[in-house]
Amino acid sequence: MSAMFLIPMLEFKSATDYAILRPEIMKTNSEDVSTKGIEMWQFLKDKGEENGVSFVVGIPFITMLLIGILVYNKIDEKYKDFYITSVILGLISVFMCTIYFPWRFMPDFMCTLQYPWRLLGLAYFFLVPVCAMNVYYLLKGINKNWLKRLIYAIVIAIICVFTIMELNQYPVDDTSQDKEYEDSIYANPQIHYYSINRDNMPVKALYEQGGYCLDREDNVVVTQGNVDIISETKEAFHMEIEIENGEKDTILELPFLFYPGYRIILENDGKQTEIEYVESENGFIQITLPENVQNGKIITDYTATILEKAAYAVSGVGLILFCIYVVFYRKKVKKVEDEIEKIDNTAKNNLNEDESNKEEINEN
Repeated sequence: MSAMFLIPMLEFKSATDYAILRPEIMKTNSEDVSTKGIEMWQFLKDKGEENGVSFVVGIPFITMLLIGILVYNKIDEKYKDFYITSVILGLISVFMCTIYFPWRFMPDFMCTLQYPWRLLGLAYFFLVPVCAMNVYYLLKGINKNWLKRLIYAIVIAIICVFTIMELNQYPVDDTSQDKEYEDSIYANPQIHYYSINRDNMPVKALYEQGGYCLDREDNVVVTQGNVDIISETKEAFHMEIEIENGEKDTILELPFLFYPGYRIILENDGKQTEIEYVESENGFIQITLPENVQNGKIITDYTATILEKAAYAVSGVGLILFCIYVVFYRKKVKKVEDEIEKIDNTAKNNLNEDESNKEEINEN
């Protein structure tokens, strides 16, 4: 099911060098990652930076974890493996968030994480079920359901209060009604090459050329040869360029960053010719006129590569098969449960008959 992501990523990686795959640009090497861990005390209190990231897990969460010390022996044996595994994986994830984990010595593929504290999400994933089980087994001895529900409601209310108190430290300005802010976004036709969107840019466009992307106008650039650009129409990934007096082997740089999957057609003398493209020295799409063009048109569209389309098909089939598997698996589980229930009922009936027989014998 992940083919739709993994296959195009590998295909694009083989086509050229993108920023997201360069550790020195993305700061995804062990040296950088080791400096981005957090202190243990930050799980309890923020550093207080303006617009900073909060790593506070909250006193209620920690309290529910510590309850495990009291209830561990009460946990059903069939759940203990799950419980222990979740605790271990959760604590490892917490430890990996901190500066004490030896990120400096980790292999590069692990450092793709970029920020160790992202593992806090995995820690929650593993430890939240543990908290729920701890509270459940703590209250299991209470026979009155209304009291259990009341305690559950109080626990949820306490969690909500702590969450609201924490969120209030990070107010966010409402820009939805800020017309000036909205206009400034629409007025800016380009994204700064050092913004967060740089991740998927070709390295040549981002790193080696510096401000080229920022200064480049959104049109065709003739880098070699002679051709007259009569008109240009560009909308999203579609562009039409009318040209005249184009010499063979003239090189054009189109206003599209280089990615595999574009289809470029030259219309000339009543025929259509597909033009191959390469990456320019600036990280954009570059084409070469294959012939002299007196009066013609170049049409560009992003149609995706054959491999990318196949990857989406594989993911679609995978999703369908997975759904079918889930349906049949649930039916199988239900059948087994019904059989177990039937066996249990038979055993109970036999036990009741045995008891009745014993009572009859005793009476006799």
